[in-house]
Amino acid sequence: MKKALMMALLATTISMPALANEKHGEDKVSWMISKMDTNKDGVVSKAEHDAFGDEKFAAADTNKDGNLSVAEMTAAKKEKWDHKKPADSKNQ
Repeated sequence: MKKALMMALLATTISMPALANEKHGEDKVSWMISKMDTNKDGVVSKAEHDAFGDEKFAAADTNKDGNLSVAEMTAAKKEKWDHKKPADSKNQ
């Protein structure tokens, strides 16, 4: 009985990080849907998805030539990651 209990406890302990990561993934997807779902019906249409991508592309295309250069994409990615960093890590 003790061995079975220990095995169950071990299995639960091992699976907890995977469950936490799965929950984090679901939270991230829910957040993305909330950003793209402009009519707030709980789903993202192709038009909403395309508009979201078009908005991101337009923001990255700083010279408005309809193309993204390596420099523009690098700057957009840097801005995205700088925005995600905690405020105190920016000043270090």
